[in-house]
Amino acid sequence: MKIILFLIALSFAPVASAVTFGDAISFFTGLGEDFWSLVTIETPSMIERFFAWVLEIMVVWKFQALLSSTKLAWSVAAVILADMQLGSQLNSLIGFLPNDVQAAMVQLRIMDAIELIIQALVARFALDMVQ
Repeated sequence: MKIILFLIALSFAPVASAVTFGDAISFFTGLGEDFWSLVTIETPSMIERFFAWVLEIMVVWKFQALLSSTKLAWSVAAVILADMQLGSQLNSLIGFLPNDVQAAMVQLRIMDAIELIIQALVARFALDMVQ
């Protein structure tokens, strides 16, 4: 047992003899520099990272709100278009035209284009109302 204690003490002997007063001063100076770095560099950086994180969360929430409002606006536009019965109204209006013009409009799919444009306008109106 004494031999083990002697070997342990012997292994620390070079370390104890190598530590000088200058090394202790350097150690405490390093501690002071580390503390000063914590106060002047790390803490402001941490505060900046925190505010960047808050801003990031707010941007994500805003995009989620915009997505939800867009879905709401699209559902409103779909209800408006279903209530308008656009296809039947266009078919009744095209019935007043001459047969040649009706055939040309069907061949050129002008009625589908008009219906698509009106749907886009209604959807845009609904989106503008929500946002």
